[in-house]
Amino acid sequence: MDARALRPERSLADHYNPLAMSPELLRAHRELDAAVDKTLGLRGAATEADRLRALFASFAKLTTANELAMPKKRPRKARAVSAAS
Repeated sequence: MDARALRPERSLADHYNPLAMSPELLRAHRELDAAVDKTLGLRGAATEADRLRALFASFAKLTTANELAMPKKRPRKARAVSAAS
């Protein structure tokens, strides 16, 4: 976002034109890819396909482990109603 903000006059299409991407935006995407790779345990030269496989595998693991389930709500305690009400 910061790299794109350096050139606010450009549209998204302009920013992501492969022939005209700014060095700052390319660097930002490389840094983001490195952070994602580290988080997913990918080593070496990971491809987009490698990242997608790792992301879907991580999602499948979370959903089969029921990690995304909403916590069960506890019943509320009944509040005593005062006689002054």
